[in-house]
Amino acid sequence: FVSGVNLGSLAGSPVTSSTAPINLIGKNTTTQAGSTTTIATSGAVTMQPSGDDFTAAPTLTGFSFSGNETGLTIGKSASSADGTSDVDVTLSTAASVNGPISVYGRNITLNQNLNTTGGELDGDVAITGSGSITLAGSRTITTNGGDVTLISNNGLSSGGGIVLGVSAGIISTGSAGSGNITLGSSSNYAIGNIQAIGVSAYGGVMLTNTNTLSAGTGLVRLYGKATGAASSFGIYANNVTITGSDITLIGEGSAANTSGGDTGVYIFNASSLTASGALTVTGTSLGTNGSSANRGITMFAAATPVTMLKTTGIDAMTITGVSGGGSNGNNVGIYGVGAHIQATGGGDISMNGSSNSTGQGGVGVYLIAENTRTAMISASGAGVISITGTGSLTGTNNANGVWIRGNYSTASVTTESGSINITGTKGSGTNAYGIIVATQVATGFPTPLTLFGGASQTGAISFNADEVYFLSANGAANNQINTSGTVTFAPVSASFSAAQTFPYSDVAIDSRLGGLTIGKAGNTANITFVSATTIAGPITAYGGTITLDANLSTTNNGDISLYTDNALGGLTTVRTLTAAGAFKYIPRGTTFTANVTYPIANLTAISTGLTIGKTTNDKNITINADVTGGAGIELYGADVNINANLVTNASGPMYLKGNTTIAAGKNITSGGNFTHNGNLTFKSDVNGTATFGILGGTFTKQSGIATVERYIPAKRGWRLLTAPVKGN
Repeated sequence: FVSGVNLGSLAGSPVTSSTAPINLIGKNTTTQAGSTTTIATSGAVTMQPSGDDFTAAPTLTGFSFSGNETGLTIGKSASSADGTSDVDVTLSTAASVNGPISVYGRNITLNQNLNTTGGELDGDVAITGSGSITLAGSRTITTNGGDVTLISNNGLSSGGGIVLGVSAGIISTGSAGSGNITLGSSSNYAIGNIQAIGVSAYGGVMLTNTNTLSAGTGLVRLYGKATGAASSFGIYANNVTITGSDITLIGEGSAANTSGGDTGVYIFNASSLTASGALTVTGTSLGTNGSSANRGITMFAAATPVTMLKTTGIDAMTITGVSGGGSNGNNVGIYGVGAHIQATGGGDISMNGSSNSTGQGGVGVYLIAENTRTAMISASGAGVISITGTGSLTGTNNANGVWIRGNYSTASVTTESGSINITGTKGSGTNAYGIIVATQVATGFPTPLTLFGGASQTGAISFNADEVYFLSANGAANNQINTSGTVTFAPVSASFSAAQTFPYSDVAIDSRLGGLTIGKAGNTANITFVSATTIAGPITAYGGTITLDANLSTTNNGDISLYTDNALGGLTTVRTLTAAGAFKYIPRGTTFTANVTYPIANLTAISTGLTIGKTTNDKNITINADVTGGAGIELYGADVNINANLVTNASGPMYLKGNTTIAAGKNITSGGNFTHNGNLTFKSDVNGTATFGILGGTFTKQSGIATVERYIPAKRGWRLLTAPVKGN
């Protein structure tokens, strides 16, 4: 029992200064209300039970510290928070010391400020409870660069969460440097069903409202897990401000939740997390049994959004969410409404969400702009944005992989020179898409917009899904793809699930586009070009049958490459391909289904090079029109019949595979390297002899022999024959 005494030193007494440690050891520690016990020493202060634990819960109040104490310890590290006979500890007196502060107990309540000035090595704060830890509203824990560690549920004993009351904060940065802030640990989550005052939710780590965690260049790490049966959160963060170098939030919902609203990590209102290093948010919902809104991560912005997640350096931001189950719907891996996510220092942003819903709305990643809540994901410089979503494989309806919506507001995904990669895998059930991009209008609200890229975007943009669906209430102008880089639409599996038509309905694509790819090597779905398309770079398509219902053209040395085993469709009317590079007609699989004759009927191809076939093609190729250009000529077939002149100027290469015959009077000239793989025969008749012109590079024979024929008219006594080549 301590009441109104002076411990250590006292001004005006024989002992005006003290370096002695002060140890208060007993079965219990109590203080008298209204009295003040003054402690003045430069030694450490210890309040401990005489046995393993106090016999009753101590409430420490009325202490006054000089600030010179080199440490404060309450309880025993080995036994006071081991889950056996522990008692609650309530600290209702402010403590400011010049050394570490350690508190051990069951449920620990901090009703006053804690402050250490000892610096990085000597000024840590460690609060360890076998139950819960509560920092009261408007109270702070402050260090001068020391670490702050709050461990509840110590030893995985009785369970307990961590609560910061309204406006409570932790600051671990000062003139001596920056310390780490840790709530829970990777091996000892703050596990609980704890509820903060004024909050109807329960969870593991509860940052109630307007809380601040400021670590400067230190780390911030939060680990929380819920155990409640309803409205449970692994980590709950409302209007919080968190700053540090690396920031990590890992939250897990409650398997006991059968009522819905189970969330791994819930960040909302004007919350702002800013990391100068890496930022990692991982949320897993475990809610099941018919419940709904079981989400891995929920980000729900205030009416006027702030930047919710931000990195300022080159380190990556990684956001991973896995939903719970349940059949009532909206069990989403990552759910964001008005979320602003930025990497301003050139770092990458990666989002990966998946759903385990057994009902409707089992979406992997669902990002929404709504009313005043614009949604934005942006990376500066070479930062790459990757959004990957997997819809529920046990869903019933709308189990989309990635769903991005502009509901009478603007949703944007932008980088500069970095790429944007959207990858979605649909789940089961009806109305499911790998990727769906949609806008919705409403009277009296802003015009909606979903935007990928922008005026300064030079990086590539790819949409990877077996089903890509754009939907706009006002037409294509409400969904936009803007970049001077390349744009790719490709299946996430081997093939699209349905035929593709380009341009896609309800999306406007920038005229600056530096390249266009539709499909990939395994795609067997048909592709149709329905409108005249000009691209400032290559056009590449892989399909079952590629149909040209309109003309295609490229600039900036762009090739036009059509990969299909079949004959080109849409040629009942004359079509024109104008390529600043080569025209390439190549089997998507092993070989064409039929022999190919060039020019193709009703197709005018204007190009600076030509490729037909590939090494495995076993159909014949016949060339009946001259081809000239610097982009190279490559012909692959069983038999290759050249009935025209082929010329590659500059350093353009020429490659002929198959038994090749050059018709009499025709010429092949290679300004670059020349390679033949198969026999090469130069024909001759009364009108002339096939010739090989100037060779600008090397001559390579991979296989076969070269035969030069020479027509000799009748009634000649003799004729001197020489090879129609000069040199060796």
